[in-house]
Amino acid sequence: MIALLIWYGIVGILFSIFSFGFVDPNFPILQNTWLTHIVYQKLYIAALVYTFLIFLLFFLYARILFEKTAFSFRKYALFLFCIGLIFFLSYPALSHDIFNYILTAKVAYFYRENPYVVMPTELLFEPMLQFTRAANKLALYGPIWILGTWIPHVLSFGNVLVSIYTFKLFVISAYVMVGILIYRMTKNVRNVLFFVLNPLVIIETFVSGHNDTFMMALVLYGIYLWRNSQLAVRIMGWGFMIASVLVKGATIVVLPLFVFFRHLSDEKRALLAGMCMFGVFLLTPLREEMYPWYAIWFLVFVSLLPMGKRSFLQGAAYMLSFGLMLRYVPWIATREYGGTGPLIRTLVTWIPPMMYTVWYTFSLKR
Repeated sequence: MIALLIWYGIVGILFSIFSFGFVDPNFPILQNTWLTHIVYQKLYIAALVYTFLIFLLFFLYARILFEKTAFSFRKYALFLFCIGLIFFLSYPALSHDIFNYILTAKVAYFYRENPYVVMPTELLFEPMLQFTRAANKLALYGPIWILGTWIPHVLSFGNVLVSIYTFKLFVISAYVMVGILIYRMTKNVRNVLFFVLNPLVIIETFVSGHNDTFMMALVLYGIYLWRNSQLAVRIMGWGFMIASVLVKGATIVVLPLFVFFRHLSDEKRALLAGMCMFGVFLLTPLREEMYPWYAIWFLVFVSLLPMGKRSFLQGAAYMLSFGLMLRYVPWIATREYGGTGPLIRTLVTWIPPMMYTVWYTFSLKR
Protein backbone atom coordinates (compact mmCIF):
# COMPACT_ATOMS: atom_id res chain seq x y z
CA MET A 1 0.00 0.00 0.00
CA ILE A 2 2.80 2.44 0.83
CA ALA A 3 4.40 1.90 -2.58
CA LEU A 4 1.08 2.57 -4.32
CA LEU A 5 0.54 5.79 -2.36
CA ILE A 6 4.07 6.93 -3.17
CA TRP A 7 3.49 6.31 -6.88
CA TYR A 8 0.14 8.12 -6.66
CA GLY A 9 2.00 11.06 -5.14
CA ILE A 10 4.71 10.98 -7.84
CA VAL A 11 2.09 11.11 -10.60
CA GLY A 12 0.41 13.89 -8.63
CA ILE A 13 3.67 15.87 -8.69
CA LEU A 14 3.88 15.44 -12.46
CA PHE A 15 0.24 16.54 -12.85
CA SER A 16 0.78 19.58 -10.63
CA ILE A 17 3.87 20.63 -12.61
CA PHE A 18 1.96 20.10 -15.86
CA SER A 19 -0.94 22.24 -14.56
CA PHE A 20 1.25 25.38 -14.58
CA GLY A 21 1.44 25.15 -18.34
CA PHE A 22 -2.21 26.25 -18.40
CA VAL A 23 -1.54 29.60 -16.72
CA ASP A 24 -3.79 32.17 -18.36
CA PRO A 25 -1.86 34.47 -20.76
CA ASN A 26 -3.18 37.48 -18.83
CA PHE A 27 -2.23 36.10 -15.42
CA PRO A 28 0.57 38.17 -13.83
CA ILE A 29 2.97 35.27 -13.12
CA LEU A 30 4.69 32.28 -14.74
CA GLN A 31 4.42 33.40 -18.34
CA ASN A 32 6.36 32.13 -21.36
CA THR A 33 7.79 28.99 -19.75
CA TRP A 34 8.55 25.71 -21.53
CA LEU A 35 5.35 24.37 -19.97
CA THR A 36 3.14 27.13 -21.38
CA HIS A 37 4.85 26.64 -24.75
CA ILE A 38 3.82 22.97 -24.77
CA VAL A 39 0.28 23.58 -23.56
CA TYR A 40 -0.48 26.54 -25.84
CA GLN A 41 1.64 25.66 -28.87
CA LYS A 42 2.04 21.86 -28.91
CA LEU A 43 -1.61 21.04 -28.35
CA TYR A 44 -1.53 17.35 -29.27
CA ILE A 45 1.50 16.73 -27.07
CA ALA A 46 -0.29 18.44 -24.18
CA ALA A 47 -3.37 16.26 -24.78
CA LEU A 48 -1.23 13.08 -24.80
CA VAL A 49 0.54 14.09 -21.59
CA TYR A 50 -2.78 14.80 -19.87
CA THR A 51 -4.29 11.49 -21.06
CA PHE A 52 -1.23 9.55 -19.86
CA LEU A 53 -1.33 11.16 -16.41
CA ILE A 54 -5.06 10.54 -16.02
CA PHE A 55 -4.62 6.91 -17.05
CA LEU A 56 -1.85 6.45 -14.45
CA LEU A 57 -3.91 8.07 -11.69
CA PHE A 58 -6.93 5.85 -12.35
CA PHE A 59 -4.71 2.77 -12.62
CA LEU A 60 -3.11 3.48 -9.22
CA TYR A 61 -6.52 4.34 -7.75
CA ALA A 62 -7.86 0.93 -8.81
CA ARG A 63 -4.80 -0.84 -7.41
CA ILE A 64 -5.27 0.89 -4.06
CA LEU A 65 -8.95 -0.04 -3.92
CA PHE A 66 -8.17 -3.72 -4.64
CA GLU A 67 -5.22 -3.84 -2.25
CA LYS A 68 -5.82 -6.67 0.20
CA THR A 69 -3.65 -5.17 2.95
CA ALA A 70 -5.63 -3.70 5.83
CA PHE A 71 -5.64 0.09 5.59
CA SER A 72 -5.28 2.42 8.56
CA PHE A 73 -5.65 6.17 8.19
CA ARG A 74 -3.35 6.76 11.15
CA LYS A 75 -0.62 4.61 9.61
CA TYR A 76 -0.84 6.26 6.20
CA ALA A 77 -1.98 9.75 7.26
CA LEU A 78 1.32 11.36 6.25
CA PHE A 79 1.11 9.88 2.73
CA LEU A 80 -2.50 11.03 2.29
CA PHE A 81 -1.59 14.51 3.54
CA CYS A 82 1.33 14.73 1.10
CA ILE A 83 -0.87 13.62 -1.81
CA GLY A 84 -3.40 16.32 -0.94
CA LEU A 85 -0.67 18.97 -0.58
CA ILE A 86 0.81 18.06 -3.97
CA PHE A 87 -2.48 18.58 -5.79
CA PHE A 88 -3.35 21.63 -3.68
CA LEU A 89 -0.22 23.46 -4.89
CA SER A 90 -1.21 23.05 -8.55
CA TYR A 91 -2.64 25.76 -10.80
CA PRO A 92 -6.41 25.53 -11.60
CA ALA A 93 -5.62 24.32 -15.10
CA LEU A 94 -8.88 22.86 -16.35
CA SER A 95 -11.43 25.44 -15.25
CA HIS A 96 -11.78 29.18 -14.62
CA ASP A 97 -14.60 28.75 -12.11
CA ILE A 98 -12.42 29.50 -9.09
CA PHE A 99 -11.69 32.95 -10.54
CA ASN A 100 -15.44 33.52 -10.84
CA TYR A 101 -15.82 32.56 -7.17
CA ILE A 102 -13.06 34.99 -6.19
CA LEU A 103 -14.47 37.86 -8.25
CA THR A 104 -18.06 37.30 -7.07
CA ALA A 105 -16.84 37.39 -3.45
CA LYS A 106 -14.95 40.59 -4.29
CA VAL A 107 -18.15 42.15 -5.63
CA ALA A 108 -19.92 41.33 -2.37
CA TYR A 109 -17.23 42.01 0.23
CA PHE A 110 -14.77 44.45 -1.34
CA TYR A 111 -17.07 46.58 -3.49
CA ARG A 112 -20.04 45.90 -1.16
CA GLU A 113 -22.43 45.41 -4.05
CA ASN A 114 -25.17 42.82 -4.41
CA PRO A 115 -23.70 40.08 -6.71
CA TYR A 116 -27.24 39.14 -7.76
CA VAL A 117 -27.72 42.65 -9.13
CA VAL A 118 -24.23 43.82 -10.15
CA MET A 119 -22.15 41.91 -12.71
CA PRO A 120 -18.33 41.89 -12.40
CA THR A 121 -18.03 43.56 -15.81
CA GLU A 122 -19.71 46.63 -14.31
CA LEU A 123 -16.68 47.14 -12.05
CA LEU A 124 -14.53 49.52 -14.05
CA PHE A 125 -10.76 48.94 -13.95
CA GLU A 126 -11.09 45.71 -11.95
CA PRO A 127 -7.78 43.88 -12.76
CA MET A 128 -9.24 40.36 -12.43
CA LEU A 129 -11.58 40.89 -15.39
CA GLN A 130 -8.78 40.22 -17.86
CA PHE A 131 -8.46 36.54 -16.93
CA THR A 132 -11.91 35.74 -15.53
CA ARG A 133 -14.48 33.98 -17.69
CA ALA A 134 -18.28 34.50 -17.46
CA ALA A 135 -17.73 37.88 -15.80
CA ASN A 136 -20.76 39.20 -17.68
CA LYS A 137 -23.15 37.18 -15.52
CA LEU A 138 -24.77 37.76 -12.17
CA ALA A 139 -23.89 35.45 -9.27
CA LEU A 140 -24.52 31.86 -10.38
CA TYR A 141 -24.71 30.28 -6.92
CA GLY A 142 -26.92 30.52 -3.87
CA PRO A 143 -26.62 32.79 -0.83
CA ILE A 144 -25.04 30.12 1.42
CA TRP A 145 -22.11 29.86 -0.97
CA ILE A 146 -21.78 33.65 -1.16
CA LEU A 147 -21.82 33.85 2.64
CA GLY A 148 -19.24 31.09 2.94
CA THR A 149 -16.82 32.75 0.52
CA TRP A 150 -16.39 35.62 2.98
CA ILE A 151 -13.88 33.39 4.80
CA PRO A 152 -11.41 32.76 1.93
CA HIS A 153 -11.94 36.33 0.67
CA VAL A 154 -10.86 37.85 3.98
CA LEU A 155 -7.93 35.45 4.38
CA SER A 156 -6.60 36.35 0.91
CA PHE A 157 -5.97 40.02 1.84
CA GLY A 158 -6.91 41.01 -1.72
CA ASN A 159 -4.08 39.07 -3.39
CA VAL A 160 -5.21 37.08 -6.44
CA LEU A 161 -2.63 34.31 -6.08
CA VAL A 162 -3.33 33.91 -2.37
CA SER A 163 -7.07 33.91 -3.16
CA ILE A 164 -6.67 30.83 -5.36
CA TYR A 165 -5.28 28.87 -2.43
CA THR A 166 -7.60 30.22 0.26
CA PHE A 167 -10.61 29.31 -1.90
CA LYS A 168 -9.09 25.89 -2.52
CA LEU A 169 -8.61 25.40 1.22
CA PHE A 170 -12.23 26.32 1.78
CA VAL A 171 -13.53 23.56 -0.50
CA ILE A 172 -10.84 21.11 0.66
CA SER A 173 -12.14 21.49 4.21
CA ALA A 174 -15.51 20.30 2.87
CA TYR A 175 -13.73 17.38 1.14
CA VAL A 176 -12.21 16.35 4.50
CA MET A 177 -15.63 16.63 6.11
CA VAL A 178 -17.15 14.35 3.47
CA GLY A 179 -14.42 11.78 4.06
CA ILE A 180 -15.03 11.81 7.82
CA LEU A 181 -18.80 11.50 7.37
CA ILE A 182 -18.45 8.59 4.93
CA TYR A 183 -16.38 6.74 7.52
CA ARG A 184 -18.81 7.49 10.35
CA MET A 185 -21.75 6.34 8.27
CA THR A 186 -20.13 3.18 6.83
CA LYS A 187 -17.36 2.29 9.33
CA ASN A 188 -15.38 1.12 6.30
CA VAL A 189 -12.09 2.69 5.27
CA ARG A 190 -12.39 1.44 1.70
CA ASN A 191 -15.63 3.36 1.26
CA VAL A 192 -13.72 6.47 2.24
CA LEU A 193 -10.88 5.68 -0.16
CA PHE A 194 -13.38 5.16 -2.96
CA PHE A 195 -14.31 8.83 -2.67
CA VAL A 196 -11.21 10.65 -1.40
CA LEU A 197 -8.72 9.05 -3.83
CA ASN A 198 -10.93 9.19 -6.91
CA PRO A 199 -8.79 11.23 -9.38
CA LEU A 200 -11.89 13.10 -10.56
CA VAL A 201 -12.69 14.19 -6.99
CA ILE A 202 -9.03 15.02 -6.28
CA ILE A 203 -8.54 17.11 -9.43
CA GLU A 204 -11.89 18.91 -9.37
CA THR A 205 -11.48 19.76 -5.66
CA PHE A 206 -7.74 20.22 -5.03
CA VAL A 207 -6.78 21.51 -8.49
CA SER A 208 -9.84 23.31 -9.84
CA GLY A 209 -11.42 24.16 -6.47
CA HIS A 210 -15.04 23.55 -7.49
CA ASN A 211 -17.72 24.21 -4.88
CA ASP A 212 -19.66 20.97 -5.46
CA THR A 213 -17.82 19.25 -2.61
CA PHE A 214 -18.98 22.05 -0.30
CA MET A 215 -22.59 21.50 -1.37
CA MET A 216 -22.31 17.75 -0.82
CA ALA A 217 -20.61 18.15 2.56
CA LEU A 218 -23.61 20.15 3.80
CA VAL A 219 -26.21 17.66 2.57
CA LEU A 220 -24.26 14.68 3.88
CA TYR A 221 -23.83 16.29 7.30
CA GLY A 222 -27.54 17.06 7.28
CA ILE A 223 -28.31 13.39 6.57
CA TYR A 224 -25.91 12.32 9.30
CA LEU A 225 -27.70 14.54 11.84
CA TRP A 226 -31.13 13.49 10.55
CA ARG A 227 -30.35 9.89 11.48
CA ASN A 228 -30.17 10.92 15.15
CA SER A 229 -33.12 10.07 17.39
CA GLN A 230 -33.24 13.49 19.05
CA LEU A 231 -35.73 15.88 17.48
CA ALA A 232 -33.52 18.97 17.90
CA VAL A 233 -30.63 17.24 16.12
CA ARG A 234 -32.91 16.06 13.32
CA ILE A 235 -34.14 19.63 12.83
CA MET A 236 -30.51 20.76 12.58
CA GLY A 237 -30.06 18.07 9.96
CA TRP A 238 -32.88 19.55 7.91
CA GLY A 239 -31.21 22.95 8.26
CA PHE A 240 -27.96 21.68 6.75
CA MET A 241 -29.78 19.89 3.93
CA ILE A 242 -31.66 23.07 3.05
CA ALA A 243 -28.39 25.03 3.27
CA SER A 244 -26.96 22.61 0.73
CA VAL A 245 -29.79 23.45 -1.67
CA LEU A 246 -28.96 27.13 -1.19
CA VAL A 247 -25.43 26.52 -2.48
CA LYS A 248 -26.20 25.17 -5.93
CA GLY A 249 -29.71 23.75 -5.93
CA ALA A 250 -29.00 20.24 -7.22
CA THR A 251 -29.51 18.52 -3.86
CA ILE A 252 -33.16 19.56 -3.70
CA VAL A 253 -34.05 16.20 -5.27
CA VAL A 254 -32.71 14.43 -2.18
CA LEU A 255 -35.00 16.16 0.33
CA PRO A 256 -38.21 14.21 -0.52
CA LEU A 257 -36.44 10.99 0.47
CA PHE A 258 -36.48 12.13 4.07
CA VAL A 259 -40.17 13.01 3.94
CA PHE A 260 -41.73 10.13 2.00
CA PHE A 261 -39.17 7.33 2.52
CA ARG A 262 -38.35 7.62 6.21
CA HIS A 263 -38.94 3.89 6.74
CA LEU A 264 -36.11 2.82 4.40
CA SER A 265 -32.73 1.59 5.60
CA ASP A 266 -29.74 3.90 5.33
CA GLU A 267 -28.33 1.79 2.50
CA LYS A 268 -31.52 1.93 0.42
CA ARG A 269 -31.89 5.63 1.06
CA ALA A 270 -28.28 6.23 -0.03
CA LEU A 271 -28.98 4.22 -3.18
CA LEU A 272 -32.08 6.28 -3.97
CA ALA A 273 -30.26 9.53 -3.22
CA GLY A 274 -27.45 8.51 -5.55
CA MET A 275 -29.95 7.66 -8.29
CA CYS A 276 -31.68 11.01 -7.85
CA MET A 277 -28.41 12.92 -8.06
CA PHE A 278 -27.35 10.87 -11.07
CA GLY A 279 -30.65 11.77 -12.70
CA VAL A 280 -29.94 15.48 -12.18
CA PHE A 281 -26.44 14.90 -13.52
CA LEU A 282 -27.89 13.40 -16.72
CA LEU A 283 -30.13 16.44 -17.17
CA THR A 284 -27.32 19.01 -16.92
CA PRO A 285 -26.72 19.14 -20.71
CA LEU A 286 -30.18 20.72 -21.02
CA ARG A 287 -28.78 23.76 -19.24
CA GLU A 288 -25.23 23.92 -20.57
CA GLU A 289 -22.95 20.87 -20.53
CA MET A 290 -22.18 17.71 -18.55
CA TYR A 291 -19.19 18.95 -16.60
CA PRO A 292 -16.92 16.36 -14.93
CA TRP A 293 -17.15 17.90 -11.46
CA TYR A 294 -20.91 17.31 -11.39
CA ALA A 295 -20.10 13.62 -10.85
CA ILE A 296 -19.22 14.50 -7.25
CA TRP A 297 -22.98 14.77 -6.67
CA PHE A 298 -23.61 11.05 -7.02
CA LEU A 299 -20.11 9.77 -6.12
CA VAL A 300 -20.71 10.83 -2.52
CA PHE A 301 -23.74 8.55 -2.24
CA VAL A 302 -22.15 5.68 -4.18
CA SER A 303 -19.38 5.83 -1.58
CA LEU A 304 -21.92 5.01 1.13
CA LEU A 305 -22.88 1.69 -0.48
CA PRO A 306 -21.26 -1.62 0.57
CA MET A 307 -17.96 -2.30 -1.16
CA GLY A 308 -17.56 -5.67 -2.84
CA LYS A 309 -16.19 -7.54 -5.84
CA ARG A 310 -19.63 -7.60 -7.46
CA SER A 311 -20.52 -3.99 -6.76
CA PHE A 312 -21.77 -2.89 -10.18
CA LEU A 313 -22.57 0.69 -9.19
CA GLN A 314 -19.11 1.39 -7.80
CA GLY A 315 -17.44 -0.18 -10.84
CA ALA A 316 -19.63 1.83 -13.20
CA ALA A 317 -18.97 5.01 -11.18
CA TYR A 318 -15.23 4.34 -11.46
CA MET A 319 -15.42 3.95 -15.26
CA LEU A 320 -17.69 6.97 -15.66
CA SER A 321 -15.28 9.06 -13.57
CA PHE A 322 -12.49 8.01 -15.93
CA GLY A 323 -14.59 8.85 -18.99
CA LEU A 324 -15.55 12.24 -17.60
CA MET A 325 -11.93 13.19 -17.05
CA LEU A 326 -11.25 12.33 -20.70
CA ARG A 327 -13.75 15.03 -21.71
CA TYR A 328 -10.93 17.56 -21.30
CA VAL A 329 -8.81 15.89 -23.99
CA PRO A 330 -10.60 17.35 -27.09
CA TRP A 331 -10.39 20.85 -25.64
CA ILE A 332 -6.70 20.51 -24.73
CA ALA A 333 -5.95 19.18 -28.23
CA THR A 334 -7.89 21.84 -30.16
CA ARG A 335 -8.78 24.68 -27.74
CA GLU A 336 -12.25 24.60 -29.27
CA TYR A 337 -15.57 23.59 -27.73
CA GLY A 338 -17.47 23.31 -31.02
CA GLY A 339 -16.94 21.27 -34.16
CA THR A 340 -16.51 17.58 -33.42
CA GLY A 341 -15.77 18.36 -29.77
CA PRO A 342 -19.27 17.62 -28.38
CA LEU A 343 -19.43 14.25 -30.18
CA ILE A 344 -15.96 13.22 -29.01
CA ARG A 345 -16.71 14.29 -25.43
CA THR A 346 -19.88 12.20 -25.46
CA LEU A 347 -18.07 9.15 -26.80
CA VAL A 348 -15.14 9.26 -24.37
CA THR A 349 -17.55 9.81 -21.47
CA TRP A 350 -19.87 6.88 -22.09
CA ILE A 351 -17.74 4.24 -23.81
CA PRO A 352 -15.83 3.26 -20.61
CA PRO A 353 -18.95 2.65 -18.44
CA MET A 354 -20.71 0.93 -21.35
CA MET A 355 -17.75 -1.42 -21.82
CA TYR A 356 -17.77 -2.13 -18.09
CA THR A 357 -21.51 -2.87 -18.19
CA VAL A 358 -21.02 -5.38 -21.01
CA TRP A 359 -18.11 -7.04 -19.17
CA TYR A 360 -20.07 -7.17 -15.91
CA THR A 361 -23.11 -8.71 -17.62
CA PHE A 362 -21.04 -11.48 -19.20
CA SER A 363 -19.12 -12.10 -15.96
CA LEU A 364 -22.39 -12.84 -14.17
CA LYS A 365 -23.13 -15.65 -16.63
CA ARG A 366 -19.91 -17.48 -15.86
